[in-house]
Amino acid sequence: MSAPLADVGVSMETRATPRTDGLPATPLLLQRVGQGDDEAFGVLYRRHARLVNCCAGRILRDWAEAEDVAQEVFFQVWAQASRFDPVRGTPLAWLLTIARTRALDRLRRRTCWREGTRERAPARTAVPVTEAALAVRAALDGLTSNQRRALELAYYEGLTHMEVARRLGRPLGTVKTWIRTALIEMRRALTSADGRGREQTTKLAPECSAAAARWAGSGS
Repeated sequence: MSAPLADVGVSMETRATPRTDGLPATPLLLQRVGQGDDEAFGVLYRRHARLVNCCAGRILRDWAEAEDVAQEVFFQVWAQASRFDPVRGTPLAWLLTIARTRALDRLRRRTCWREGTRERAPARTAVPVTEAALAVRAALDGLTSNQRRALELAYYEGLTHMEVARRLGRPLGTVKTWIRTALIEMRRALTSADGRGREQTTKLAPECSAAAARWAGSGS
């Protein structure tokens, strides 16, 4: 487990990266992601990943878990971008809402687990992960080594498709196919996991939610 995060005292909305790269604005990027444009997804990830990490970190106070949540958030966006309704808010607000929802879900599970095992297991115990986290890990594990490496370079290291092709020494078309196939698998996994996750969330005891809220507010 990583060391606790310090509180971020700056408004989340003001922490967004200014658009000075000459690339499309976020609403247009999100529209393209909804149409299956994986290059637009890469730009969206590089533009807002830090902010999403920060949002999750304020709730969870742990970098490792916050990074896991950010990964889940962006794969959910890839799977559900076409559902975004601009009438209900901005793309950034949507991203942060997803991040907050997933982070709070992890926090509830963590709190329930701690309270349920406090008497039986005094030592530190691993916290159960969410359906989405399991789905992401399973989907990543199911990719070929080439697909996974290309995906990591494109989104976690922020390389363009051309740069990934050069790094791997493979044709651009081949790299694009690897990334596209990998994202399709991630979308399938997240869509399936969201259905199971909603069912499990409704089964959480009300006292777990209350306990999680108390824990979040205490800053412990």
